[in-house]
Amino acid sequence: MCIRDSARTEENIAFLSQWFNNEVEDLQNIRPGIEDSWEIVATIFRSQQISRDQKETFFRKQSEKDSSEKTTYYRKQCDGIVANETERDTLWNYYLDKNAKDSATVIGYSMRGFNDRTAIVLNKKFNLRYFNDLESVFKDRPSDYAKKFFHYLVPQHDDLEDIIKSFRQLRTKLPESQSTLIKLIDEQIDRIERKSKVYVLAREYDRQH
Repeated sequence: MCIRDSARTEENIAFLSQWFNNEVEDLQNIRPGIEDSWEIVATIFRSQQISRDQKETFFRKQSEKDSSEKTTYYRKQCDGIVANETERDTLWNYYLDKNAKDSATVIGYSMRGFNDRTAIVLNKKFNLRYFNDLESVFKDRPSDYAKKFFHYLVPQHDDLEDIIKSFRQLRTKLPESQSTLIKLIDEQIDRIERKSKVYVLAREYDRQH
């Protein structure tokens, strides 16, 4: 079960919150596991209808059930999801900080929250910064971290042609020594082009039906 993909509306999120609280009669004997429970909490943080205090109550309940490192991971992710404009500037600088004390895994969870699709408008100004900063990240940071930066912070808006164009422009400027980044860019362009074709076919289908 992919919690994130199953919660596309506020109604879906409300259902998941009820399941988390064991309030769904038909699911009394089917409880979410640890990972799914944390994903439900992160999904609740995406809601525009659930208050911040209520969100924190869900987080606290889950952290009382699970005191593992996942509490730290999802704290970072949830904070990234609800970050305001000023906090997002701080987070971006944190992602670029070579002296950051947190592990790549911890920062990766923060990136996932920061770049959630619910923040497309707030993150608009970071789209250009992403392409401007990629090369230096791959020069200065360990490969594992750089790959997280590449995948977790790629722009989420729906102008796929613009994203492809930006990747191609960056690729033409890269020296051959940036072979890892070049390979990732080629793979990402291919992935986006295939996604774009699916969108075109879906729109064509809708017009015909």
